Amino acid sequence: MISRSRLTSAILMAITLFGICALGEEARISGTRPFLLGFTRWPADLNLEGFLTAQSFAHEHGDIVSVMFIGGIPWPESLDNKPFSQDVENNLRYRPPAGKRLFLSISPLNKDLP
Repeated sequence: MISRSRLTSAILMAITLFGICALGEEARISGTRPFLLGFTRWPADLNLEGFLTAQSFAHEHGDIVSVMFIGGIPWPESLDNKPFSQDVENNLRYRPPAGKRLFLSISPLNKDLP
């Protein structure tokens, strides 16, 4: 079952993505639609193949690729100037293909607090 915080994060991200996909001359990139279309790299299946499928789909069909930090920001590491986990580092290094835009979505909440 999806936790309430993850569902809330997903809803807020979807609203934000729709907000940046505003109509207008700047958004007319593809020539076939008057808005930007974005996808997350969040996989339908939680394995490497699922992740690669989601990323490939986002690259092929979207104008915006979203990187999500659902588990919160590593505040203790940030404040102590310590290295982040490999997963966080990998997400921060990610850049979409040329011609695509990056949308960074974060959930600033500390998931470890009751």
